[in-house]
Amino acid sequence: MSKPRQKAIAAALAVIVLTGAGYGYYARESAARENAQAVQYSAVERGDVTETVSASGTIQTPQQIKLSFTSGGGRLTSVSVKVGDRVEAGQVVATLDDANARAQMASAEANVSSAQAKLQQTRHGATAEAIAVQQANVDKAKAAWDGAIQAYENQQVLYNDRSAAQQAVVNAQNQVDTTAIQLRNAQAGLDSAKAKLTAAQAGPTDATLNAARIAVDVAERQQSIAEEQLDNARNQLNDAYGMPGPVGPDGLPTTNTAAIHQAESAYNQAQSSYNQSKVSLANAQKQLADLQAGPDKNVLAQMEAAVNQAQATADQAQASHNAAKQALTYGQQNYENRNQAKAQLDQVKNSLDQAEAAYHATVAQMNQTLAPPDSAAITAAQATVAQAVASLRQQQVALNNLKLTAPIDAIVAQVNGNVGELPAAASPLVVLNDANGDNLQVMAQISQSDVGKIQGGQAATFTVSTYPEKTFTGNVLMVYPEATTTNGVTSYNVQLTVDNREGLLKPGMTTSATITTGTRQNVIFVPAQALKEQNGVTGVYVAPDSVAGAQGTKSEGTAQPEQAAQTAPSGNAAGATNARTAKSAAPVFRPVVTGLFSTDRVEIVSGLSEGERYTLSIASTEKKASTSPFNFGAPKAGAGAVKTGGGK
Repeated sequence: MSKPRQKAIAAALAVIVLTGAGYGYYARESAARENAQAVQYSAVERGDVTETVSASGTIQTPQQIKLSFTSGGGRLTSVSVKVGDRVEAGQVVATLDDANARAQMASAEANVSSAQAKLQQTRHGATAEAIAVQQANVDKAKAAWDGAIQAYENQQVLYNDRSAAQQAVVNAQNQVDTTAIQLRNAQAGLDSAKAKLTAAQAGPTDATLNAARIAVDVAERQQSIAEEQLDNARNQLNDAYGMPGPVGPDGLPTTNTAAIHQAESAYNQAQSSYNQSKVSLANAQKQLADLQAGPDKNVLAQMEAAVNQAQATADQAQASHNAAKQALTYGQQNYENRNQAKAQLDQVKNSLDQAEAAYHATVAQMNQTLAPPDSAAITAAQATVAQAVASLRQQQVALNNLKLTAPIDAIVAQVNGNVGELPAAASPLVVLNDANGDNLQVMAQISQSDVGKIQGGQAATFTVSTYPEKTFTGNVLMVYPEATTTNGVTSYNVQLTVDNREGLLKPGMTTSATITTGTRQNVIFVPAQALKEQNGVTGVYVAPDSVAGAQGTKSEGTAQPEQAAQTAPSGNAAGATNARTAKSAAPVFRPVVTGLFSTDRVEIVSGLSEGERYTLSIASTEKKASTSPFNFGAPKAGAGAVKTGGGK
């Protein structure tokens, strides 16, 4: 080929290359301008985020609350309410007999005090008093050991010296002789008592009866003679009173005093004899009557008692005599047989060994008392305290269970028991009904995904179509543990209270409930629609300059962002004044960790900082391929894509 032709071809190729490069640059600039017009940014702010759960339900009257004692066996000691009474939450409505529970409570408290004292003692070691007691035990054991040594030495002397054994035989023989004499005397006394009792039981003989009759006859004759003599003496006395005495100075006769005195003396003597004869006759008659009546029971009883006493004396004498003979036999055997003496010596030696062992044991206890606290003993004492405290708490619960308290403010609907009765197990004792219109309830259905956020006591608001401009307040009362499934959808019943002091709400109304499950103040948040998801990762699209300035955040596979320029506020929505428009690179996906969700806000726990810029909507970042036949300016594969797996 000629040189001019080569130059022409080279010039043509240069023109083509320059044309393709210019077109590629034009295509990139056009795409950047399109992206800049499509992406709007807002700054990350701080504020409050309140998460709520919405549900629908029906207004109901509160259910009846049936109160019964959990522990039985006691009688009612008080029932402080009646049907129609209003009660407050925590008010005691009835009690059971708690005497036994209080006694067990006192015992549990005593066990706690004892265990705590034992723990203190274990921690601080033995007290001076305990040491003194152990020392006294050591001294006592030492004295016993010394005594055992002396006893053994004495027994050895007795074993080696037989004179004592011989003297013991002599003494035993003397005791046998003495007890034999005592036995003979006791037996003689017994025989005499038995003879007297036998004679008394046999009764009087004929000779005795005849003698008694003769004695009565003699006494009767003596009484007749005495009576006759008394009559004569009386007559003589009367005669003496009528007998004249000597003539007096006046010439008249005087009283015969001497005769009267003599007659009176004779009369008194006759009267005494007569009285004595009457007594003698009475005694003779009684003696005869007693003999004829047989032996007296009291006398026989006394004689029998005397026989029993004599028998006891004889038995005692016999026992003493037998013991003396046995002692004599033992003494003779002891003297003649050395085995017995050796056995006694061995027995005393055994006592000596035991006393020595007891002394060493008390010394060991003393050393243990003086030893520092042991960690294992302290741990065991602590466990004992814990067990005692647990038992005390259990007894406290048992005592509290004897009081029936109202769980809510309510009205008493039923009372099924009186003081002194045993509560019936088949029916509740007290039934409460919160039927006043001030506080109604709502039974709402919460989805399975939201029920974990619901807790008792959470605040709630309610709206009803009847009063569209009115909002009512209340709280979560309880979450039912069992789920209900309808048409394949699982939900849980949640019971709420609603304030109806105005009396506007009626049972049966349908209501929409909004339950506040949590509130965070002054936290970083973004609008809910700013959250996006890529490959299962939740995040927010941020401005490229935020990626460059974010600490610890990288965007792999993304071109280096260019400087973004601010745009004028749009004025279309709140926060629009903070909006910016990127004029160059596309927004970058940033993984975030979310917290609470409100209806329009999402708390960002990590991943964003206050002031960073984010976008709500994402325009397509795909760049059209160059139509140049030389493919100049076309982006390489992946050059404009954002890696969504998070920064590395």
